[in-house]
Amino acid sequence: IYKKFHDSLSYLDINGMYVDAQVEYKYPYGKMKHASAEMLAKINLYRNNPKFWNRCSNPPKTHGSGAGIQVHPYGGFVKVDVVFNKWSLEPSLAYRLKDGRLIWDVGTYSECWMTTMDAELVLRTKGKITKVHDALYYDNCAEVFKKWATKMYQGRKEAKAEGNKVLAGMMKLLGN
Repeated sequence: IYKKFHDSLSYLDINGMYVDAQVEYKYPYGKMKHASAEMLAKINLYRNNPKFWNRCSNPPKTHGSGAGIQVHPYGGFVKVDVVFNKWSLEPSLAYRLKDGRLIWDVGTYSECWMTTMDAELVLRTKGKITKVHDALYYDNCAEVFKKWATKMYQGRKEAKAEGNKVLAGMMKLLGN
């Protein structure tokens, strides 16, 4: 199935996934910045490349010869026009109905705010971002959860080895 559908129809819930993601990945932090018109123009050039949105795995790149313009902010929020793949099992964008219910749906939406991680997911599930209207982004990225997650995982492992189910459960909850 993976080769045929290129992971667009898969959904996994893996034990330990949160702790693993906290240890293995970097996350943005600090004060958010508002994208300039020049940066938005650059972002729009790369908006349908999923690797562009993978914010912390690669350092920001500069655009042009000596221009020094970051075309890859470290993550944040973007206001986009988006078209979801109608076969997507997990649409990235939720919206609130007039009766207050929150739903996730596929379709075409204009000027919707989403995280840069959601933008990457839209593209990985064969959706399209037709325009980026605005962006708020971070300039910093680090392994902010690694020490904590490692400590909680190690504590859980030790508690399990000692047969202390209550402490093991607490460490799991704290790790998540």
